[in-house]
Amino acid sequence: MASARSKVISQLSIYRKQNLKYLEQGYENYVHQKKIEDLNSLPFYVNSLLPAYLTSLPPLILSILQTSRTTVEPKYEFRSTTLEDMSASNYNLDDKLERLEKVKNPGKKSLNHQQKAHYSTRSARKMRENKLPTDRITRAATLAGMLLNVASSGTKDAMSRCIRGEYKDILRNSLTSDEVIRHVVECLCKMRGTALKFGQLLSLQTDVLPEKFRQALISSRHEADVMNKEQVEKLLVQEFGEKWADHFEEFDFKPMASASLGQVHKAKTKDGVDVAVKVQFPGILDSIDSDMDNLVWILTYTKIVPTNFFISQYAGEMRTEVMAECDYNNEAKFYEIFRKLKLEGFYVPKVIEHLSTKVIITTEFVKGKPLEELKNLSDEVRNSVARRIMKLSLSEVFVYELMNTDPNPSNYLYDEETDLIGLVDFGSCRIYARKFVEQYTQLVRASVSEDYDNIMKYSLEVGFTHPEETEEVLEAHLDSINASAEPFKYDGEYDFSKSTIFTTIMDRSKIIFTKRKRPPPPEIYSLHRKLAGAFLISKILSAKYNSKILFDEIMEVVDSLNVK
Repeated sequence: MASARSKVISQLSIYRKQNLKYLEQGYENYVHQKKIEDLNSLPFYVNSLLPAYLTSLPPLILSILQTSRTTVEPKYEFRSTTLEDMSASNYNLDDKLERLEKVKNPGKKSLNHQQKAHYSTRSARKMRENKLPTDRITRAATLAGMLLNVASSGTKDAMSRCIRGEYKDILRNSLTSDEVIRHVVECLCKMRGTALKFGQLLSLQTDVLPEKFRQALISSRHEADVMNKEQVEKLLVQEFGEKWADHFEEFDFKPMASASLGQVHKAKTKDGVDVAVKVQFPGILDSIDSDMDNLVWILTYTKIVPTNFFISQYAGEMRTEVMAECDYNNEAKFYEIFRKLKLEGFYVPKVIEHLSTKVIITTEFVKGKPLEELKNLSDEVRNSVARRIMKLSLSEVFVYELMNTDPNPSNYLYDEETDLIGLVDFGSCRIYARKFVEQYTQLVRASVSEDYDNIMKYSLEVGFTHPEETEEVLEAHLDSINASAEPFKYDGEYDFSKSTIFTTIMDRSKIIFTKRKRPPPPEIYSLHRKLAGAFLISKILSAKYNSKILFDEIMEVVDSLNVK
């Protein structure tokens, strides 16, 4: 620990000497935002504009290496998601199946036959084999190194802007220079785990980050450092013993896919079953708290995100989600739950139990087309796939009260031969309390029927709005709700390719994220992320289908379930 601190402090000392050697020079050039003639005093000018870089960097780095940090508690009660909300053991599957059986249409056959599953081997990711940082000190040092690079690049960019006479929003603009963004993305891709997951999820929140920064984080999904063979083999030995290879006929050490928390390898068992083996990156669980604290500290310190986004509360939700996602035993249980729900038009692969542990999960290998490859298929296929995914997403919250909240389109794989959509990756599942679902259902129904009194009533009950909100925020909230309900009010086939839902919501979000008084209820973070993903999939596939009928069908099931 002391050695790591000394190394970072030494690097900082060199950096500061190089950039602050003219600090004692006069201040006369920094007057009325005039262009600077004496370039020797330019570093001092930049220092006055970018204090976060040059004067606050050392305490920021040191705070990253500290074992604890004082947090500011909110002045009001904030309800948070717990691990119990994401535990498969807390889902009453038997009760749900019994209730669903009573409203099931006996003449309708489920398409979810337990036939051979398929899984996509295609991956658009640019994966670099590397040894990933696993311990807290190494990960903190990686973040510290990123800050040094950002400080250096940001200062250089700010100097160039000053010379050109560009003084407006210089701090924010320098933080979004191409070189700064490259340093951030490279750091997150190297660290993986909570850091990359947090960045990617934050990128889904429009109008929170500068757009260039957000787009760079989105691109980080396709650029990743992955574990080298030695790290993978070490984990296999740790979980299955020295003779782990006896379980497999084949095992490909080159990952076929990689995510923020783990990577997937294709393999074949001794009895000839093709499988996908997901291996968790080492040290992820132990680094969740420190990674999250460090990232929140940086975002708060640099003021990249608006205060009223409530980054600490958002991070708390992400922390719980990542902790749950690290438990592959829990994920295996959710696989089984979704298999037993017998989702029409979908297939959920089996988990190979004897080859699954808390950090390794093995499922049937599934081949199929990722959604982005369906654009050249017929309108009928694209419409059907998009409609099924929308119906599933809505059914998860309204009917099952259980949702796989991961919006990643790569979790859906379409098999042309069987006309089934394969579902993979159940690490981010969340159970919703009956009371919340009932209130949220009433809110959505009110929005579809344009009952504005009940929209505001249930918005308050759910926790979207609060009595102290300004009229401007309430109007922005109402506009967003009206936009999201648009497809379900439209008579006929709704054309998602021409939809302006996202444009409207993004525009109104600028007001909500910067002026709201309190954060939304904890359920909303993951719920709306998933629903937004379903809308986006329909838009990507240029789908047309009768969303109003779809919504009415789901509400009919909801009403039947609620009959005493």
